[in-house]
Amino acid sequence: MGARSVWMAGVVLAALVVSTAGCETKLDDGKSTAATTGGTAADAKGDGMTGGMTGDATTGSAPTDLATGGVTGDAMTGGMTGDATTGGTTSDASTDATTGGVTGDAMTGGTTGGTTGAACPTAVFLDVAQSPGAGAAYPKPTLTVTCTDTTVVVKGNGIPHYEFVPITPNALKAQNYTFTLPRQPAMAAQTSTIPLLGTVGIAVNGLPFYGPNEAQNPDPYGDPVYNGLLDKCLGHTGPNGDYHYHAMLVACLSAGVAAGQPSPIVGYAFDGFPIYGPNGCVDAACTKVVEFKSSWDKIGDPHTYAWDAHKFTAKNGPEFLDQCNGRVGPDGTYRYHATATFPYLLGCYRGTATGTGGAGGTGGGTGGGTGGPKACTSTADCTGACPAGSKGCTCATTPMGQACIPTCTTGTDCPLGPDGKAMTCGAGGTCIPAGGPPGGGGGPGGQ
Repeated sequence: MGARSVWMAGVVLAALVVSTAGCETKLDDGKSTAATTGGTAADAKGDGMTGGMTGDATTGSAPTDLATGGVTGDAMTGGMTGDATTGGTTSDASTDATTGGVTGDAMTGGTTGGTTGAACPTAVFLDVAQSPGAGAAYPKPTLTVTCTDTTVVVKGNGIPHYEFVPITPNALKAQNYTFTLPRQPAMAAQTSTIPLLGTVGIAVNGLPFYGPNEAQNPDPYGDPVYNGLLDKCLGHTGPNGDYHYHAMLVACLSAGVAAGQPSPIVGYAFDGFPIYGPNGCVDAACTKVVEFKSSWDKIGDPHTYAWDAHKFTAKNGPEFLDQCNGRVGPDGTYRYHATATFPYLLGCYRGTATGTGGAGGTGGGTGGGTGGPKACTSTADCTGACPAGSKGCTCATTPMGQACIPTCTTGTDCPLGPDGKAMTCGAGGTCIPAGGPPGGGGGPGGQ
């Protein structure tokens, strides 16, 4: 989708069941799902963008829980290593995010772009050309990574590098992705919301990831992890045949990491900051490795309106992350972490989300975006912050907190919403999704 649509996606709302073969894994909230090789169906509720398809989330061995980061390899990755720009180099990007043999949190080496202002991060991305791919019925995955002075450019066809197992009714289709990320990210003065729907960033195999909620149907804006709608790598296909993640596993995106070791980079957000797996160093010498935890608490039922069912509460302790699900590392650079509980990847953008991409492809690939609406404290903050053509722009209370929202008198005053869907004029004189807003509780955003 274009920047205009993604902007409005953020207006709607800010935006892992982790399976093991032949067993059942519970999330911290106690809700469990099954994904076995014996034909156990994934949650029949379906996907807000899919309908209601049941299916088996796994075939063969599956990774361990995301929270542990202690996986020792997975057949799905096939030992993916190397520089994705050529599909043929062998720099090891799996065991650690650096290439110099450092066993830290990619916070000391800086040789692969894992730190702010570092070199072009080609070696962080997987060499998908050497992978088994999604299966004989699908194209082989492609991925190239190049850099300009200011951006990282990632191109690919959106095909997973491991076996694709259908979870939704949507057939997997090749895309024509071109993502751009800021090469030298910087922390912004304020946080900003992530899009409700559409791309929030990309994984190291070149596939997009979304926020921790689904679309309006069948369970409005519910948590796909809690509802058991994802495969063993925590992804599924959307209506355009686009495979995407809502959470990420180290085992699916590296050759595995020994228990107790820092996790590698598994992706990048559209603000350019890296996303590590759950484990990391608490000091520059890496004398202690901890599993980082989300500071979002479950206060309701995330079966629907996932953001309303969670509330951020700052917590003491080096293992607890900030509202955006990240932290400043011992080297002074910011990074996000994949966590076992909501929001799994990002709760908001800590930098300025200038990354774009995702449009096009034989499957009509889903869009990228430049983040959600601007956070605000008064309408004076919203000058020029709404899409071109908006009747007006005001600082309004949304499920994400205070944000700049287009004003309206009738529905014709409102721009298109996420994925080109219609918006309408709400009772408060601001544009909302046709069919109603997704709840009114907590959500990400910057104050």
